[in-house]
Amino acid sequence: MALPTSVRDVFTYSLPPELVAMVRPGMRVHVPVGTRYAIGVVVRVHESAPAFATKPVRSVLDTEPVLSAELLALTEWVSRATFASWGETIQAALPVGLNFVSEKRLQAVTDASVSLGLADIHLDVAEAGSMLLDEAERR
Repeated sequence: MALPTSVRDVFTYSLPPELVAMVRPGMRVHVPVGTRYAIGVVVRVHESAPAFATKPVRSVLDTEPVLSAELLALTEWVSRATFASWGETIQAALPVGLNFVSEKRLQAVTDASVSLGLADIHLDVAEAGSMLLDEAERR
């Protein structure tokens, strides 16, 4: 797994049984990194489990690879020839909209049985339909 970090290593994650058949190199996946989640690109799928503990892939974001084997090889070469990590070179090669950026959004709910303990927070989410979490935090 290549992640868009300055760490020049690739990372190893396990695949839940329901994802094993669908994951191929070049596909984007959602994975835990520390206490957060990130989007990474599968660069290699191993036949056997490693001898060390791994975290599982949370979800697969693509039905087909977004990067071909040739582009994966090219981005790996660029990362070796420069000071960029493989994840950073993959990020530069991805078209806009498929990059590693994700947004957290608040969505208004109309179900009165849903209670999040946020009664004192009044936002115009219902009027907007949804808003970015960063925007809600500023308000």
